[in-house]
Amino acid sequence: MNDEDSKRRQLIDAALATVSRYGFRKTSMQDIADAAGVSRAALYLHFGNKEDVFRSVTASLHADALAQARRAFFDNAPFVARLRNGLCAFMLGMMAPIHSSPHGQELFDANMALAADINADGKRQLLALLVELIEKAEASGDIVLHPVAASPATLADMIFAGVSGMKYAGDGLEALERRITLLADILGAALTPST
Repeated sequence: MNDEDSKRRQLIDAALATVSRYGFRKTSMQDIADAAGVSRAALYLHFGNKEDVFRSVTASLHADALAQARRAFFDNAPFVARLRNGLCAFMLGMMAPIHSSPHGQELFDANMALAADINADGKRQLLALLVELIEKAEASGDIVLHPVAASPATLADMIFAGVSGMKYAGDGLEALERRITLLADILGAALTPST
């Protein structure tokens, strides 16, 4: 990471901490600059306005969560563990800042309003990773899809829809992790070839 990328990351991290603490509406560019230890003018060299900062925070969260999911999906663990760990890495990575903030609902609403395109691209990338995971697991014989008559793309879409719905249960990150674990276990039981 070069100096410019490092500085931008410092600003994004400060912005995430600031909007988590004060909420999006009450956070000002000056608040973000103060948290990052820079002048407001220096902050404006990187971002046009508060909405631009928030979109960059969202993009950064997606990039980090996708990188963690990718590592988990393609390590050497059994399929169920890779599926569980990758989904947890993505979902918990995305949800943790919202759940840890007293302004979680406001941040969620701002995310949906200001970063719908970033969210859609994150979904597309996660679906592509899930398809690749399923295809490789099927090719290696770790799973078989014929009992459920689903293509890798259809199964990936169903998995994503399931975990996306789980985040609305509203009973915390530990409950979300338990649900993802149960989903991975059920899929593993259904798809693991009998010996």
